[in-house]
Amino acid sequence: MDTLGDVYRLVPATATHADAAYILWAELTDIDDAPRVSAPKLAAELTRLAAREWLDVDTADRNSVSAYFLRWASPMLLTRELFDRPDADCAWRAEYYAYLEREIQRVLRVHDERIPAPDRDATTEYLAVAEYGLALEHITHALSEHEIATTERDLRRLRWITELMGSEHAQRDIATIPVIAD
Repeated sequence: MDTLGDVYRLVPATATHADAAYILWAELTDIDDAPRVSAPKLAAELTRLAAREWLDVDTADRNSVSAYFLRWASPMLLTRELFDRPDADCAWRAEYYAYLEREIQRVLRVHDERIPAPDRDATTEYLAVAEYGLALEHITHALSEHEIATTERDLRRLRWITELMGSEHAQRDIATIPVIAD
């Protein structure tokens, strides 16, 4: 962060991608130290991936630079790509899974009384055996099927996890969950 601060002070405010670069690196450091995620090993692995990809960008080509920042608009969503890399240090996975579990548990807590006990129990059982994709799909299906209204903020968080995990079933269910005002 100190280096980022030094570099950002030297970049003119009118630089085309100054804000995008600042936001990207802020997002990557938030993965490290934000209470919601708190995943320093995952942040380090994503940062290495972002840096390697930056080195492949033709900085003389505006479209190439723009494409890079567009691709990295949501760094956490690129976690899926880390699973396919043979050279990756997999120490970050525990942090990733802990984050997924915390987010699904949070949904259960927020909607505890409105989610039927069998659905709560099934989701909890999936979490207990580290089946996070099934837990996510079960909870989003329960919210959808029982028309349990959710705030837009909570739906955004569910969409984020759904995108992160790449679950089409959960995406379809989220689209039908009723929304209440925040």
